Amino acid sequence: MSFIGTIKRRFSPGQSNQQHPAAATQQAAPTNVEFKGYAVTDASNWSSFNVIDFQPKTWEDTDIELAITHCGVCGSDVHTITSGWGSFPTPLVVGHEIIGKVTRVGSKVKGFKVGDRAGVGAQIGACYSCRACKTDNEQYCPKKINTYAGEYPDGVKTQGGYSMAIRAHEQFVFPIPEKLESRYAASMLCAGLTVYSPLKRHGAGPGKKVGILGIGGLGHYAVLFAKAMGSEVYAFTHSESKVEDIKKMGADHVIVTDEASGKLSRLMFEVMKSYGGSSTHSAPYTTHLYWLDAVATGKARMNDPCH
Repeated sequence: MSFIGTIKRRFSPGQSNQQHPAAATQQAAPTNVEFKGYAVTDASNWSSFNVIDFQPKTWEDTDIELAITHCGVCGSDVHTITSGWGSFPTPLVVGHEIIGKVTRVGSKVKGFKVGDRAGVGAQIGACYSCRACKTDNEQYCPKKINTYAGEYPDGVKTQGGYSMAIRAHEQFVFPIPEKLESRYAASMLCAGLTVYSPLKRHGAGPGKKVGILGIGGLGHYAVLFAKAMGSEVYAFTHSESKVEDIKKMGADHVIVTDEASGKLSRLMFEVMKSYGGSSTHSAPYTTHLYWLDAVATGKARMNDPCH
């Protein structure tokens, strides 16, 4: 059975009959609360998941707690548990395309109340004091905390969205529009925002041309968003079978790359790989992203698509 099929068959956070660990609505949270999640407990047997209890983030007055109803399956989840990006701590609950209902809010939280629908993406914390954080670029923070396989300053390990609940700083919790169904909203917390960010930063809109290389999980969102912004959209794909669907998404031009023009795809792959810390001489990905911030020197900000 596939990874996705295993998740659906053996664990569905929104269908539990047990009392939810985040069901209380009081402002203060007990310190001994444990959440349940569906975890890889043995890195050598990544396709076998087990339900575990885990300690959530230590409660603070700026925190929000969600009862999780939906969580998408991101390629990052598979890359992580198959050790494609190196070793990972176990037990590990993956998942960072999270939608749920607010069950608890801290006394300093503004803009959320119990019962609201909200989402959490791939990042769940930052230092809140560096140059990146102070300019609304927390994703470049050298001390960023990932939603799973990360660690808070007090040593608590972060666990992801294949779980019953999640607790997060309000800065990394986002309201979900009423008309947007949770099953569609979930993947926007990762794939969607990864492509929306550069489109927004670089002014995609009427009179602008946008080229999108690769129309997959992220690329199809890029086509939809760029078109909705009013841009003229060029979609590049090596799959002839995708052409009609890409046109239905709104692309103005669809270019199918052949073996010769496929050199462009390979070149872009090499560029992307150079950012990923794939050799012993490369810096960690988050450090490299921070180096790309050239604002302090007066130059334009680099903007690799980033969660």
